[in-house]
Amino acid sequence: MENLAPSRLLKTRQGTIAVGIAAAVLAAILLLVYLSHYRNSVKGSTEAVTVLVAKRTIPKGTTGTTLATNGLYIVTTIPKGQLKLGAISDPAVLRGTVAAADILPRQQLTSADFTTASVGALAAQLSGGWRAIALPALDAARGLTPDVQPGDTLDVYAQLNGALGLVMSNVLVLASPTQATAGSKAPVSGN
Repeated sequence: MENLAPSRLLKTRQGTIAVGIAAAVLAAILLLVYLSHYRNSVKGSTEAVTVLVAKRTIPKGTTGTTLATNGLYIVTTIPKGQLKLGAISDPAVLRGTVAAADILPRQQLTSADFTTASVGALAAQLSGGWRAIALPALDAARGLTPDVQPGDTLDVYAQLNGALGLVMSNVLVLASPTQATAGSKAPVSGN
């Protein structure tokens, strides 16, 4: 066992220098491999990717179809490292969805921002510039009076083709059956 080559190399000056040079070459090779992998990973995070970004505030309940027809988003490219988890790059993904919460301007659209539209057809019919709706027969039998007062807010649900869903949340009550908000010209009735 005494005649092993590595132990003989370290006993002489030339052998020690040869082992040192071999270790330096191995270290240089490992460093080059590491730097190559690092460069590729940095290149990948700066690579441009396509994403949909909101042009302006998109209110909760806005349908995907409304987003497309009204041009509420733009298709843009950003560095891959800035891409949010679940970011949407294909507008077709928005079909049959509704915004689950308000989306701010210049915010990336993500799958978490949208939910399946249970009453999407009704929401599409109610989009646009409408400001208020009249709901007939809000009486004690249906549980709204006398508890609902002008200035209160409530959620509006609707049923369409057997599907019940939220149409709009935090709707301001302009008038209850027996009272009107100060300055309002809303009609008052006993119903």
